[in-house]
Amino acid sequence: MSLAAFGPLVVFNVALTRSDALIITEMAMRSLRLPKMGYEELKDMATLCKETLNKVNGTNYAASKKKLIRILEWLWNVAVGPILSDLSFTETPKTGCRWPRVW
Repeated sequence: MSLAAFGPLVVFNVALTRSDALIITEMAMRSLRLPKMGYEELKDMATLCKETLNKVNGTNYAASKKKLIRILEWLWNVAVGPILSDLSFTETPKTGCRWPRVW
């Protein structure tokens, strides 16, 4: 928990049976269920991301960008958004305030 001094740590556990994020703060450790993050879909998205990045070039840039945006939107919906919401990191910090950091 002392490692979370500069921001919460998040560790993912994705399995066939369920997916969770282990959230570690200076004060506590907890598990957040991620019901929309399925094992097979995550595997497919990771493969698609790797293949897209390996093949991107000047002629297929627009199509590759669309695929990557779709992957990032999916990741936001199934993991990043729920975690940031759980951490109450839902508002833009006021001018001069430090942005929160998640490790």
